[in-house]
Amino acid sequence: MKPTFDAHVHLWEYPWENFIVGTHRAGRFAQRDLLLSLMDRHGVERACVLAACNQQNPQNHEFVAGLCRARPDRFVMFSSIPLADPSRDGLLEKTAREWPAIGLRYMLAPGETPASWCGEADADFWRRINDLKLFVSLNLNPAQAAALPPLIKQFPDITWLLDHMGRPRYDMDDKSYEPVLQLSAYENVYVKISGFYAFTRVCPDYPYLDLGKFVKKLLDRFGCRRLLWGSDAPPVLDFSSYEQSFACLRHLLPGVSDEDLSWILGGTARQLFSRRQP
Repeated sequence: MKPTFDAHVHLWEYPWENFIVGTHRAGRFAQRDLLLSLMDRHGVERACVLAACNQQNPQNHEFVAGLCRARPDRFVMFSSIPLADPSRDGLLEKTAREWPAIGLRYMLAPGETPASWCGEADADFWRRINDLKLFVSLNLNPAQAAALPPLIKQFPDITWLLDHMGRPRYDMDDKSYEPVLQLSAYENVYVKISGFYAFTRVCPDYPYLDLGKFVKKLLDRFGCRRLLWGSDAPPVLDFSSYEQSFACLRHLLPGVSDEDLSWILGGTARQLFSRRQP
């Protein structure tokens, strides 16, 4: 079975960090063209693009916004907002008013806690997101996920997405991973099944069987209609093929039904993101 909606990709105008990102080229649209080619080859209709900026890509929000305006049939946009930084208010206004974004994304630092951006002084910021009914995608680990419930309860109109399965490690025990699974108690929390290469013991060791227990637990606790597959392309291409990023699910979830797998590989994302148009 092939995917229909890729819930986690990146596009940058210029090379990003040390990733080869599949092309070795520095053309402005090399990554876009590569991604569209992969999507077409594997029958993926749409993808969710997570914008991110760095020194090489300081205007990447504008770049991604332009791509999403030009191809709304293929791309949906999430902005990147540093939640603990004063720039967040201006970026939120652009997310709401200027860019064709349906949500925002943030990657927490290793020692960071959500408590640093969800206190009383942050209430207006989160209230604005709640009023806009935006998606919030967080790249965090299980210990950080444990601090999210008060924020989730206070702002029920936000739809929360956990990137990369809540970042399990191949050697993580059940107790350490439990905070991610406990978030299944909140109906507005969803999990992306992605990033296997980053958490398995050996990156090239397809099909990442040492992560199977986490994927199974997520399916058991969240159900297929709250799980979304994402490739993490193009960075994933430094470690595996695009096809391996979804074909591994047949190995990690032996016996999974075609219906359940179809929700993970596109049905959930298609239904979820169609509720919120930019």
